[in-house]
Amino acid sequence: MLKNDKQVGIGAIDCDLEKATCAKYGVSGYPTIKAILGGKGKSYNGARESEPMKEYIQRLSSNRGTKGGSAKCPLGMFKSKLKDSVVPLCEEHFPDDKAKNAWMVFFYEGKSASAADLKSVANTLASELGNFPADMNKALKTQTKRRDRLNELARKYDLALKLPPKGPFGMEALIKIGAVCCDCSDDTMAFCDSSLRIGEDNVKAPQVFWVENGQRTLLEGVDFSSVALAQRAIQGLGFSALHQEKAKKTSTGGGADEL
Repeated sequence: MLKNDKQVGIGAIDCDLEKATCAKYGVSGYPTIKAILGGKGKSYNGARESEPMKEYIQRLSSNRGTKGGSAKCPLGMFKSKLKDSVVPLCEEHFPDDKAKNAWMVFFYEGKSASAADLKSVANTLASELGNFPADMNKALKTQTKRRDRLNELARKYDLALKLPPKGPFGMEALIKIGAVCCDCSDDTMAFCDSSLRIGEDNVKAPQVFWVENGQRTLLEGVDFSSVALAQRAIQGLGFSALHQEKAKKTSTGGGADEL
């Protein structure tokens, strides 16, 4: 199809043999088609026919190196840099194995009935975990030690933590919170379709992933409430978080529900 084009290479990866590579590019369902540009994956969601695929590849190749290749992500419902603490993300700008922080990333549809509630919960969670709006006045940013922030979350949501004798240290956010708008553009729609294909199943937005060291883990069955998401975030950091009631049951041998 493009065998004489020296600017384009075409290959295939067996994800059973190359699990790390597939995880790096967010491949969790099969078959998945992605273009790799500058080390970043870009999902293809068009027809599985030679001509549409050829046009897609040629369009990407011709646009390579233009401003379009570094365009900002669609803001979706997190438009305000003064009020929203959630970072708008997309396939071109998504935390990889070089990211300093762990992330909790929401995949959502802005036109859905639950979008407004999700926006409120995500912004609250982001703030409680130590994130601030990008253009917020520095004088208004309250610096809190990470250990103190964990204890504040435990008090607010009645959680029992397992913290080390000392630490965690530092004043930075516990984790970062991002969001991908699945109905904002054709590109984000393709990215969501690819990311929400788990094995042979397609899960529906909204969904949330834990992203760390370039690896994405779908938080299956999570309740989209501040307390449940804060609990998952603390658990992801390695500081097991149980509701006090569950912790009491565990200590008395009554068992506890799996998080």
